[in-house]
Amino acid sequence: MKMTSTTNLAFDDWEKITMLLPDGWQDKTRECGALKFGRQFTSPALLLRVLLIYFCNDFSMRETVARAAAAGLVNISDVALLKRIDKCGAWFQWMTEGLVKQTSENFDIPESISHRPLIAVDGSVVKEP
Repeated sequence: MKMTSTTNLAFDDWEKITMLLPDGWQDKTRECGALKFGRQFTSPALLLRVLLIYFCNDFSMRETVARAAAAGLVNISDVALLKRIDKCGAWFQWMTEGLVKQTSENFDIPESISHRPLIAVDGSVVKEP
């Protein structure tokens, strides 16, 4: 998903995106510590928007925070973004598990494998300075 304009960075279909997330995703942000010390990020939705700008594009952290500032979302440093990402692991794990659960409810999983744990592996290679 490549976004090129500042308008797209604000996610025009934000309501559609948030409807796909597991119930309680905003409350879990503070519970998991993702917004525990967040002064610049005033809401879970704002935090998620900026993180998706970074995760869904090929932007550096500096470019991400510059684009977020240009879009009027938040004005933070690249170091602050890195620290926030470090705090979001448990929150993203919870959301991912919820999305997998929601998705798996729509599919019939054979009983022979239903007891096995699901393991996701990222095979991407990142080559950046």
